[in-house]
Amino acid sequence: MKALVKVGYGCNNNCLFCHTLDLRHVAGSADEVHRKIGRAADLGYSMVVLSGGEPTMRRELLGWAEHAASLGLDFGLVTNGRMLSYRELVDRLLEHRLRYVYVSIHGATAAVHDRLVRAHDAFEQTVRAIDNLVGRVEDLTANCVVTRQNVDHLADVAELASTQSELRLTFSFVEAKGGGRELFEQLVPDVSYAAGRVGEVLAAAGEGARLSHGAFPLCLMPGAEHRYDDLRTHGFRAMTEADETDFFPVDDLNRIQPEDPCSGCALRGPCPGLYRGYHEARGSGELRAVSGPPRVTSVRWDFDAQVAAGFDDSAGHAACPIFRDGVTPWDRGRHLFIAASGAVLRLYCASRDLTDAEIARVKLEEGTMQLADASGLPLQAAPLSRSRACTGCPERHRCTGLFVSSDASAAAGVNAVGTVNA
Repeated sequence: MKALVKVGYGCNNNCLFCHTLDLRHVAGSADEVHRKIGRAADLGYSMVVLSGGEPTMRRELLGWAEHAASLGLDFGLVTNGRMLSYRELVDRLLEHRLRYVYVSIHGATAAVHDRLVRAHDAFEQTVRAIDNLVGRVEDLTANCVVTRQNVDHLADVAELASTQSELRLTFSFVEAKGGGRELFEQLVPDVSYAAGRVGEVLAAAGEGARLSHGAFPLCLMPGAEHRYDDLRTHGFRAMTEADETDFFPVDDLNRIQPEDPCSGCALRGPCPGLYRGYHEARGSGELRAVSGPPRVTSVRWDFDAQVAAGFDDSAGHAACPIFRDGVTPWDRGRHLFIAASGAVLRLYCASRDLTDAEIARVKLEEGTMQLADASGLPLQAAPLSRSRACTGCPERHRCTGLFVSSDASAAAGVNAVGTVNA
């Protein structure tokens, strides 16, 4: 499990499409980032990934990496890669468990890439960084933001990436936010046209190629629906912005699935929909509902960890481990906390068959939940019910909630199945 920490929004590139363009002056303090790394460890994450802006610009980078390693965490970076063109820095980071790098490259030549990032020699440095990382970092992805300037040159980017067999490449649609909003007409192609060009590249490369796509509605990616890529497919569950004091679950609140035509689409669960800014500017006329088998009506939460012991359901919300440790990092739908025989268990739903809102509705409003064995077969007839500790809790409106079970076997760590009412 990965936790993403934004350290600030300063950057040694000046990308035309930068979605934090108006926040470049904001920087998290070194101590605050240090504290958040510790918080990630306390919450049970196995990796902390620093992002920005550009995290490698910060003088504290090696200290943060060392701190993460000292807590038993793996370390990762979301970066433009320019500082990683210095092999000595990569060597030092590898000593502190650098395992994941997500690096940006937006063209196959300096003429395209440097124009988009508005920085001299950026392309050369980024390519050198990839050379320094291939074969040394376990999980390496290059991301190409698709704009009007490079949409007709994506095959060249794929060819460049193919020279590195261990490199994964994803094509991500530009967001109409920050620079993408200010220069919308100059930067943002029609999403249907961009999706078609990406689809052509993926089809030409074949299933064996390490290519994927992000932020494109799945109805526009026929034959490549399964190759979508986002924070969740990379194992991220929580993140924190530079000006936030705690972690929040990864979500898609900057995107929309319009009721017309998305409400009846068979792909609605995993589909990212449209960026809200794009929908406001151009609407949803390029989308179409995809027909298919009836969508599932049940989802499963898998055992994650035991987070507390000796819990008394009647002791009130002050004794609740979720309330005590902080409610914001936990997803209201996808996380499930169960109290049974004095133990509190944490479960997680990774399903993409239903949307986040639908999963939350199954759990909190219109569905029923039962304990299940490893295969998903119910273990008890009575559905799970909300804990008495939730009554009167001031955080109830935004908390994932605590549920109780009378089944003593739950203390051993089981799963749960939820079914939405038809």
